[in-house]
Amino acid sequence: MDKWPNHVKQIVEGVLQATNPISYLKQYINDPCARDITFLLFDGKQAIGFKEISHEFCEHKYNIINLGCYEKTAVINTSILSEKQEMCLIRTEYLINLDSNIASFLPQLLKKTKIEDGFLNFLKYLKRNNLKLDLIPYALEDSLNSTGMRNNARAYECLLGFFVFERMSISELDTLPCIPNVDDYCCADNAWSKMRHTHFSERENEKRARAIYCFFMMIYIIQFENKQSPRNKTAELIEFMNDKLGIYFEFGTVLAYWYFNKSYQCIEQFFQKVQPKSKNKLKNIEGMAWDLYHLWDVPTEMVILTQNDNAVVLQGLATHDDALAKIAKLNPLTRVAFYADEAQVKYAFSISDILANDSILEPLANMKAKREHLRATVDLIQLSRDLEAKLLGMF
Repeated sequence: MDKWPNHVKQIVEGVLQATNPISYLKQYINDPCARDITFLLFDGKQAIGFKEISHEFCEHKYNIINLGCYEKTAVINTSILSEKQEMCLIRTEYLINLDSNIASFLPQLLKKTKIEDGFLNFLKYLKRNNLKLDLIPYALEDSLNSTGMRNNARAYECLLGFFVFERMSISELDTLPCIPNVDDYCCADNAWSKMRHTHFSERENEKRARAIYCFFMMIYIIQFENKQSPRNKTAELIEFMNDKLGIYFEFGTVLAYWYFNKSYQCIEQFFQKVQPKSKNKLKNIEGMAWDLYHLWDVPTEMVILTQNDNAVVLQGLATHDDALAKIAKLNPLTRVAFYADEAQVKYAFSISDILANDSILEPLANMKAKREHLRATVDLIQLSRDLEAKLLGMF
């Protein structure tokens, strides 16, 4: 979003925050800068065809979660508003990303072992509803994290299991194992090749997951370092984003405040993976960073697929992490703006909703330009190393 024209940023911010976003956008109906911006609104009262294509599921900690109230989706842009019609036909698609913990179970389809009933019911639900699936979260995480692709055979099996499952019928789930065919191996080989390229050519240049990793390390440093109030801990986290990280994570800041404040059990469950005496602190924090990456990356994936497929593509996430699923529902997306392969979002809650009129929020607005400049120059690899040393040195 940093590279968006300032006028586009103004329009997007206005619609995302407006009490009546449609009326607000209408004033730009003849503005050429607004022509290429599309908005998805999930906070209205309309209930349209999106209800028929989206799904949610929860059984034995197997979850399909939507990032917003998709059944109430309204799509608006200046072209639609200028049609002056009550109804406008829009092509829609629904896609479910499989989290890494789901992908890791898929090799069971290839073996003579009994599949746990909860997982089998989950797989049958996917087949029964003919849901379109994607393995992007697993492929990205295993390619780019610090311990990724160390077990080549296991990683390849996950890919092969995915393509076997895509092809097989629901009845075949009762007659396992399923034998891969030539096409399954070809698809797995192609995906494997792309993962290896990403692993060896792009890992050092990946920034977003590393920034989230730094963000989470700072949350733990603040939590373990002092006994300040949740408000003051949040102020310290904001200072870190302004002065060291260069990125404001809106959802993450709310999540951190709720953690500092012990607001929700699911958040405490999510963060309890790292304790002062626990082992593998850094590995666990990296895993948590990737969990949130998958949630926060969904709008970007939606805008890319929407443009590529010439249809509005809504995405859900399938995960076996019950705490992550509950966290996503605590603060859902309410509005999304698509422009030039990037997305800008509005969540149900921001830190300004929770700490309304608090002076600690002033730097978030006043130092936006400073963060943008820092973001372009920050050495995230060195910053992560410094934070790792500080966190481990506390114990």
